[in-house]
Amino acid sequence: MRPNIAWEWCRRGLGEVVEGQAIEVVMADEPKPELDRSVKYEEFTDAELRVIALARGLKRTRYLSRSEIIRRIVGIAEEVQAGKRVLILGNGISRLIPEIADEIESWKGELWGSNKAYLDFWPRLDRLNGHGDVMQRAVQFRRAAAARFRIMVSQSGLALYDHDECLPYRVGGEWLKDSGTAHVSEALQEGFAEIVCAGFDFGGKDVYSDFHEEQTKVMWIRRWRYMAKKWGLERIRFLGHDHKPFIQSNRWETNYARFYNAGRPHIPGDEYRKVWETHKAHHKEVA
Repeated sequence: MRPNIAWEWCRRGLGEVVEGQAIEVVMADEPKPELDRSVKYEEFTDAELRVIALARGLKRTRYLSRSEIIRRIVGIAEEVQAGKRVLILGNGISRLIPEIADEIESWKGELWGSNKAYLDFWPRLDRLNGHGDVMQRAVQFRRAAAARFRIMVSQSGLALYDHDECLPYRVGGEWLKDSGTAHVSEALQEGFAEIVCAGFDFGGKDVYSDFHEEQTKVMWIRRWRYMAKKWGLERIRFLGHDHKPFIQSNRWETNYARFYNAGRPHIPGDEYRKVWETHKAHHKEVA
């Protein structure tokens, strides 16, 4: 069944729609409803599309084609998105450095996380991605706790969740190989003005998983270098150590791994070293 979004906006005072007619409505200077990318706009009638366009601030749509109206609706949402900021949480232990933890706590923009991050940030979390089994556990938690975060999924994964529980990726499958790259490439694709990354350690110890430092995460470096070529890194800022010089260099992809695989911190600084020496993974009881 088609989502009844247009009629809901009518109920809120946008006016009544007459089939086949465009309606001129003076819109208040209020934030427009955020675009729900899981909605299939092609399924709306012409009259419904015009009401949605009005809700987005578009006028004089009578002589526009259906495809042009849809293109403009989506375009307006992308312009709004371009002024937004997002903090993306990786699960590297640098996230636990007190100064970084304080910045995360005081963050006012959108907040995205991966895998078990919902256990610590669910009241503030906007989006979550990760391994399928963890996402199934997370959506059960979401329902029980009345949380509002949405699960990011590929188009083929939409059927696994209720309509209001998930959002489809805009980026293609080549960007969905790991949760961090998926989130950052999605934010770049959506046009976020500032993308702040916390806990992106590119290997080493993990907040939630023991012995993570024994895994070699060279592919993460490779994917970020590919991402840098496609979008650039100008809109990205790392909290703590800045990895951009390494990503944009010709240094060996294994430069980090040769340290953390040997049980030594690969990120410089006393604060990271202290966290490395004292950290024990938590929430281990959750699958």
